[in-house]
Amino acid sequence: MQVKRFLVGTKTERGVAFTAVKAGRIDGKWQGDPVIGVMGTFEKQGLIQERMQVVCGPLEGVQFKVKSNLTSAVFRVFKADQYSYMLIVEWPNSIGSDQVAEQVKVFMDSLRIGK
Repeated sequence: MQVKRFLVGTKTERGVAFTAVKAGRIDGKWQGDPVIGVMGTFEKQGLIQERMQVVCGPLEGVQFKVKSNLTSAVFRVFKADQYSYMLIVEWPNSIGSDQVAEQVKVFMDSLRIGK
């Protein structure tokens, strides 16, 4: 199985990382739901703190927040026909969630997917 992955990201001086990923199998076939797959990894570890359903154009997805001993992150994941789209904002726990809330919202709302 070959996976085609496109990734772009940046990190601020304070250590807040912003990542966008588009991934899919070369043959266009899915093995399970990538949204459930991404969440399942964190659920098994008991790291998910919040989750909600989200919509981007024609796609439905999920947004969830995780927190470990060192970092926190918000993930937004969508499944399209042949690809999954994932936006991630991660920051060290020394920075409070309230200090990055606006940046998270702006980044998560920046994704546009047409019909």
